[in-house]
Amino acid sequence: MHIRDRGIRYDWLGRLCACLNTDRAGYPQKLRDWQGANGLAPTGFIDAQTRLKLIEDEAFNNDLTTRLKIRTYGVDKNLWRTTCALSTSGTEAALYDRLTDILLALHSYVPEEPFSASILAIRGVTPSGDGYHHTESARMFAQQPYGARTHFSSNKADYADSLFALMTREGKEKHVQCFMGVTSPCSIWPHGTAHLCLGQYFYKIGKHRTREPAHIETAEAMFRNRIWPENWLYERTEDSIRYAALEGTSQIEVVRSTGDSLDISPSDIARAEREIAERNPAFVDAQTIKINIHSCSQTHASSLGCQNILPEDYRDFLGTLMRIADLQTDRYGFALDIPYTLCDASELPT
Repeated sequence: MHIRDRGIRYDWLGRLCACLNTDRAGYPQKLRDWQGANGLAPTGFIDAQTRLKLIEDEAFNNDLTTRLKIRTYGVDKNLWRTTCALSTSGTEAALYDRLTDILLALHSYVPEEPFSASILAIRGVTPSGDGYHHTESARMFAQQPYGARTHFSSNKADYADSLFALMTREGKEKHVQCFMGVTSPCSIWPHGTAHLCLGQYFYKIGKHRTREPAHIETAEAMFRNRIWPENWLYERTEDSIRYAALEGTSQIEVVRSTGDSLDISPSDIARAEREIAERNPAFVDAQTIKINIHSCSQTHASSLGCQNILPEDYRDFLGTLMRIADLQTDRYGFALDIPYTLCDASELPT
């Protein structure tokens, strides 16, 4: 199966294979066996009824490494640690290997071709001293009940999350670049704010338009001061600016918070499980939802669901991925999709 066939996330299918004790080639037959044992037509396809039945099976949802249910913020408060979540005291190659181990433990696709690139975003850790440590706001969020939680992307000192770009050069030389960003929405969308579910998705170099005044002001300053290259600017209008960013190429999965809160309730998650299983475009279609990866204002995150990179990191972040895409085009004739994995700090494997 191709990594994006049938709208099934690569990492979700990997978790299912682990639950069924099989590999990707053998899972259809194992799934037929499971479907037959659970009163479903043994088709070997993950239709809506099968997916909903799978996420109801507690045997498949009692372990974070194989959990099929939606995973969001603060997955398990008992996993939060006060020690360093990710050490940077070793070599760059050692950090690359550690991040790769995390991706594989999350059942994510890790490209192995020369000049490959992938991104691991970890919500709730920021750099400090010898590595990346859990933020206090993330710890509090994980340990507080719904309604009392402060969203990660609130305007506070430690709201920034960490994103790691993993790249290989000729001869598969390992290279890692680290960036600060925000992986959660900070503004309420009246029809239900989109929160990207933890998991792996695929992106390409594209464009993003913003109409948020502070975001526009920051982008204009970046172009005016030649911090961002002029050819990244695609369009200006009276109330918007459009510039280079990453756009989704695969289907995505979101939970939509409701009301006047950015917090996600159990009923929000239950609704999302049903809508994702039914492939409702408002919950899965990348072009309908447009969870892009782009920059933001200097003073706060600028997102109704997109993934933000802090402005001071954005030139290096996007510029690096553009150079990799150019090298891929020279080598393969086209640029490869960029795998983007979002995980929560509480689910980092030890």
